[in-house]
Amino acid sequence: ETGTSSIHVAASRGQSNQIELLCIFGGNPAKVDAAGISPEEHARTNGYVDLADRLIELQYELTDRLTCFIGGKLPNHKTNQHIVLPELNENFDNSSQTLAARQKLQQLPNSIFEDLAMDVFDEVERRELKTIWHAQVDQELIPLHVVPFLPVNPSFSATRNQV
Repeated sequence: ETGTSSIHVAASRGQSNQIELLCIFGGNPAKVDAAGISPEEHARTNGYVDLADRLIELQYELTDRLTCFIGGKLPNHKTNQHIVLPELNENFDNSSQTLAARQKLQQLPNSIFEDLAMDVFDEVERRELKTIWHAQVDQELIPLHVVPFLPVNPSFSATRNQV
């Protein structure tokens, strides 16, 4: 067993659309094969530099979107800057309640934390869509329009379905 997944094969052959689809449907762009080689390394070795850069971006999609939403900045992955830390200022809340909440988050099992991260990501995406939608629609018509949502998915909770 080589440990090579579909995403490794697509990366080594420069199939960028295939990579996008695989990642949308749960492919892990950071997964290494049995030889310890990531899809990004496969792409770079075979001369697909743009695809290799995109694979790096896909690894940090969640943190990039949240960082941009909160702080308005995006990291520069080409210079190995993968995380942008927010500037601390006088409004920084260091109360006991905040510390207790932070400690509770750190104690969450990975599966629950993943669900929470997906919910936060969905909410950020909803807010971004609402902003884009309002920018596209005539201001007089905004009260008449509701931002469209995807159909209800029975495998998601009511909160996830935004009921």
